[in-house]
Order: sequence, then structure tokens, then C-alpha cells
Amino acid sequence: MVKFFKRTLYVIFGLIALGVTWTYAELNSEKFATDMVYLECTLNEISKEELAYGNMPYGRLRDDWINDKVLLNWVASAGRAENGLSKTIKLNVSTTQYSGYDYSDKAQRTFDRDTLKYRRVVKSSAGETERWHTRKCIIIEKRVFEAERKKSAAATKAKQKI
Repeated sequence: MVKFFKRTLYVIFGLIALGVTWTYAELNSEKFATDMVYLECTLNEISKEELAYGNMPYGRLRDDWINDKVLLNWVASAGRAENGLSKTIKLNVSTTQYSGYDYSDKAQRTFDRDTLKYRRVVKSSAGETERWHTRKCIIIEKRVFEAERKKSAAATKAKQKI
């Protein structure tokens, strides 16, 4: 009877440990994401309203295999982020593109997997397009991306000292 009780407790503790581990992995899936590709993008098409927003030409796509998403990071403009990266954008995966909608800035984003074109469209609450832009991207090496990210982070730290 004691052996049965011990085994039952071991199974219960094992399941609890597994549950805690899975919850941690779900909540921190960005830390476990693997890099897919580094990009340098140039503005291809742009609406005149979008000209006021900064141009972030360097990006990175990461595979969040836990949540089955693709994470997009742009190198932030100098002085905007301590780690040199803008806010992470989560995109859904389909056969031809990655796409996602951000409710905070009402932006629909699509990234074509074949042509490496990124498109961002911001719509008003009435559903009309307010502003948009398209970027044509090429694949670059990690060291180029990291150099730009570190430059942005250093500029942010320099601004904080002032």
C-alpha cells in the first residue's frame, strides 16, 4: 500500500512539474524562438501620410515554434529602445505569406515569403485605408543586423546619460 501511495505521489509531482515547465515555455516563447533570416529592406511604395513615420530598414524573422508564429523585429530608430529593437510583431504562418493584425496601432501586416515584400496598412475605425507602405527586402548576414542593432542600442544609452 505504501509503494502504491509513493508511486502515485511521484506521478502527481511529475505532472505538476511538466505543467509548470509548459506554462513557463508558453509565457516566454520569444526566448526560445530561433532565428530564421535577417533582412535589409528599402521602401518600395509609400503613402504620403506614412512619410512622417520612421524608416527601419533592418529586420529579423524568428520562428516561435512553441506558439507556431513568426516573430518580426525591426532595428529601432536611434534612441528609441535599450536593446536596439522595436516591439516584436507576431505573424501567423500560411503557405505563401506571414500575416498579422496589431490592435494597438490598427495595422495589418503581411510578409510575402516568395518575393520578400513586407506591407503594412493602417485602417481607420471606419475601415478606410489611412496610410500604408511596402518594403522590398533582401537577405543579409547576421553580423550586419547585429551591428545596426548595437548602434541603435548605444545611441539610446548615450541619450539616457544626458
